[in-house]
Amino acid sequence: MSFGTDDMNTGAATKGFSGFVDVGNLDDVKEPELVPAGDYTLEIIKAEQQLSKNQDMMTHVSFKVLDSGVDNPNIIHTYMLHPNPSEEDEVNNSRKLNFKRLIESFGIELVDGRLDVNLIAGYTGQVTLGVQPAKGEYSASNRITKWHSKY
Repeated sequence: MSFGTDDMNTGAATKGFSGFVDVGNLDDVKEPELVPAGDYTLEIIKAEQQLSKNQDMMTHVSFKVLDSGVDNPNIIHTYMLHPNPSEEDEVNNSRKLNFKRLIESFGIELVDGRLDVNLIAGYTGQVTLGVQPAKGEYSASNRITKWHSKY
């Protein structure tokens, strides 16, 4: 089977794609750095709902460290599984606790008992970060070890 230019590019040529990526000057690009363990102010930069590997609903929240003293601090990621009526109460309590910590640490208001993840970017809160050592294929990373309530 032969393909014409438009078929191989899946119409990219008509959308202005050339196959090249303009990355500009790479001299100032830096690897992200771990921040030392301690208390920090984080800002939520992104939150979205996703499916876990087991096809369970979860919320992925990305945070920027505002006061680390590090030139290019790591982005902190937290994944929270949603409560599920088919799970045991103990499992759901743990899942709800993760959301409660986020909501209370960042002063997020619920609407009719619901968290709208599309509206939480920009909220700031206080947490304690730890350093999780590298393990297997995973590099060392910062993790939230304690959430500090605003209330």
